[in-house]
Amino acid sequence: MRTAVGSQEHIWGLPVMSKLPLQPSEYWARQCYTGSSFIRPHEVPSRHKVGVDSIMWGSDYPHKESCFPYSTEALRAAFADCERAEIEQMLGLNAADVYGFDLKKLAPIAAKIGPKVDDVAIPLPVGGVPKEAERCPAFVGLTADA
Repeated sequence: MRTAVGSQEHIWGLPVMSKLPLQPSEYWARQCYTGSSFIRPHEVPSRHKVGVDSIMWGSDYPHKESCFPYSTEALRAAFADCERAEIEQMLGLNAADVYGFDLKKLAPIAAKIGPKVDDVAIPLPVGGVPKEAERCPAFVGLTADA
């Protein structure tokens, strides 16, 4: 909006932008988070542009398009190639930070129900879930043929 001189965006946006000390990307980095209910494997490489510290994965359960009961498979499809620290951040630590979760109190539950990072770090082969799993957009193209 600051540099598109002559455009309506510039005309309408300049009065606002001239009062804002930060770039939009700086506001995003400071105060926004992304809820990734069914992140697709091809979207994960852009995690550094979005900010690994702002991504929070979720299964979107009980909605019809959720990955449940194939949540671990969805995590494997998306995050198997990520570094361990990034997996931990996107699958739990970011949400714990945002919502003030007590990680010590939650540790016994997490250990019991998982999944653990080691479970997620196993790549999901094409056909690793049944065709019915395609109701979740994260699985399109990864399911077994019917």
